[in-house]
Parts: sequence; structure tokens; C-alpha cells
Amino acid sequence: MLSPSDGDDGSWDTIDSSDADTGSCPPAIISFFADAGLSKYAHRLAEATGAECVDDLRVLDAEMVKALTQELDLKICPAQRLRRALQELSDAVPISDASFAMRGDDCASAKVPSPNLQLEECIAICIDRSGSMGTPFREATVNVVSGHERDPIAQRTRMEAVKAMFYAFRDRIETISRNGSHQLGLFQYDSEVEQLLGLTADLSKFETVVDEMQKRGATAIYSSIIDAVAMLE
Repeated sequence: MLSPSDGDDGSWDTIDSSDADTGSCPPAIISFFADAGLSKYAHRLAEATGAECVDDLRVLDAEMVKALTQELDLKICPAQRLRRALQELSDAVPISDASFAMRGDDCASAKVPSPNLQLEECIAICIDRSGSMGTPFREATVNVVSGHERDPIAQRTRMEAVKAMFYAFRDRIETISRNGSHQLGLFQYDSEVEQLLGLTADLSKFETVVDEMQKRGATAIYSSIIDAVAMLE
């Protein structure tokens, strides 16, 4: 079949029907990329991302997008269309996959704002990122790396342990949240306090931001609590 060329000369490209076939890829993901002017690459993009719903694409950061464009060998124009589409998606409110493909509830994790939304709980989380978070976290069970000199013990750092805890916390919130009824906000603090995420029902953003946290500096815990209270107020 024919599709507009990625060039600016008004020509058309021939697309192998197997490339346009959605196969096992969610139709909503295919439609999202097609609407962004990437019909020629929509199927391969959907497969490469492994997204189950449009909202899953929000977790793609700049490095991931760069790797994606290299993997699919996208030229300058389609690569820029991809970046713009994902940036617009990231800036927008959570959306339903039904807006891209009429196929019912495509992904249970997609949070669609309801006109009758009942906000039940807002939680402001303050995570310590000071230098001490790089020290080992003493756990009841540890892994011994055998076969090495003195059999060293593999321990998680405090930062790694805290991240794991909040990944589980985020998952638990998602199971009880109904169409955005629970919202999370996030601060990190060392010698300074920094707001990383305003109150939001988009829990995938929360997980992504936590994942990128790194240790540094001192510990301004009380200042972070004051800022968290201000957020909730």
C-alpha cells in the first residue's frame, strides 16, 4: 500500500503490508505513531517499545528515544517526529487508548480523568539522597559472591533499598487508585530540597523519577518536610 514519503517532495513510499500489519501489537500504539506521521514505522516502533498502552510511552526518556531511533535506523525527519510526539504525550494529561483506537479498555493501567473524580488521598514523599545513602543496607539475608577472594558479600546500598521500597509502594497505590483517586508528589533532599514531581495520578512518572535519583550532599530532612506540607496544603 502507499503512504506519504518521509521526504518533503510530495512523493509516496510503498509499504510492505506485513509492515503495516499490527499483529500482536496493541492497535492503539500503532494508531498513536501513525497519527504522529510515522505510519511507515508504526509497527516496528510498537514492537521495539513493547508498550501495552499509549500511557506506557510516557516512561521513555531522551536516552531511550535515542536508542530507539538508532535501533530502527530512523532518519532525521521521522526521528524528530517521534521525539515531538513523545514530548507532547509527556506534557499532556493521561489519556485513554480509545482516543487512538476503538477497542474498549486497552490497558487497565491507563488513568483517564473522570468528570466525577473523587480525590481520596494525596501523598507527598520525601526521599533522602544524601551521601550516606551510598552505604550498604544491612539486610537479614545477603548474597555471598562465591569464587572470589575472601568471598565478598553483595549488598544493596541504602539508595537501592529505598528505591525498591517505593517501587513496591507505587505499585500498591496503583492497585487501589480508581481513575486518579490517589496522587503522589515527590521531593528529594540532601543539603538542598528539590521538588521532582508535583501531585499527580500518573504513577509511571513517579517510578521513572525515583529510578533516576542519585546520592550526593548533606541531609536537609526538616526543610523537605516543610516543603511537603506546603505541597499538600
